[in-house]
Amino acid sequence: MSPESRRRILAFLAALVLLLAVASFWPRPPPQVEGPSPEIAALEAYQLVHEGYSRGGWGFSYGDYLFFIDQYGEIVEKYPGSEWADDAQFEIAHASYSIGNYEKAIAEYRRVVEEYPRSETAPLALYLTGRIYEDKLRDTEAAWAVYTELIRRYPGTNPASMAEGRLARMGVAR
Repeated sequence: MSPESRRRILAFLAALVLLLAVASFWPRPPPQVEGPSPEIAALEAYQLVHEGYSRGGWGFSYGDYLFFIDQYGEIVEKYPGSEWADDAQFEIAHASYSIGNYEKAIAEYRRVVEEYPRSETAPLALYLTGRIYEDKLRDTEAAWAVYTELIRRYPGTNPASMAEGRLARMGVAR
């Protein structure tokens, strides 16, 4: 091997060592850490908010209800397709009712029925909508329309049976 070839090989090896040394100090992206699935995250968020909501019971102030409406709203917004979104939406309606905001409660119960029609809470949301119209807003025509919609959409459910009873008390035969 000629001295010229040897010098080229040594220069190549020196450059390679220098390149490896520089590469070892080059910043690397942080490792990707997978978090919980969206469904697990939704469940955890719902449980956390619902635990606080359930603990307060009847002792909530107006501001407390607004806080929980906001918290449940974040769950619906962040996890709209999760199995907990319909429950969170229902709780928004319930909290709205609890502070006397009946129009908002009706809109939120309606949202349960329209966005989550197969939810277990949908028939109850319709029933409670009818009760708001009947008991709080004294609008028997609207109550009648909601109760008949409930019976048509969710026949055989407990809320549908209760709606039939409400219609009978209103003097409306099925």
